[in-house]
Amino acid sequence: MTRRIRTRLTFGPVTNSYPVWAPDSKWIAYCSDRNGRHHLYRKPSDGSGAEELLLDDDQFIFPNDWSGDGKFLFYSRGPFFGKGEEIWALPLDGDRKPFLVVPNGRDSFASGGRLSPDGRWLAYSSDESGQAEVYIIPFRGGQGKW
Repeated sequence: MTRRIRTRLTFGPVTNSYPVWAPDSKWIAYCSDRNGRHHLYRKPSDGSGAEELLLDDDQFIFPNDWSGDGKFLFYSRGPFFGKGEEIWALPLDGDRKPFLVVPNGRDSFASGGRLSPDGRWLAYSSDESGQAEVYIIPFRGGQGKW
């Protein structure tokens, strides 16, 4: 039975934004600005548990996508949709040490990283050619860029 009742997932006098669903629909990842720092959190999507801090950073960060197997959270890091923005991956098991997936210099940006359903390719937008375009690169091995 559908209740058709809206329920808040996040609370507090802070900005919580850019929600991304986990592939199993059990979690929502989002960014939050607190105490002058930028954070990535996840919280059970049914609201039953506490939020879990995944990452904090001095740069603006926000989630883009979750890998289909739930093992990686892709996020953008850098100026808000500006030159120098990069795409990173955060492993959600093990040491949880983030790694750079799409680097960019001060004169370009990369944002909106989305992983293909088979987990092999990452699509993103960049203005490295001088105008915003879509690129595809292999994720976790391989060469090439289209």
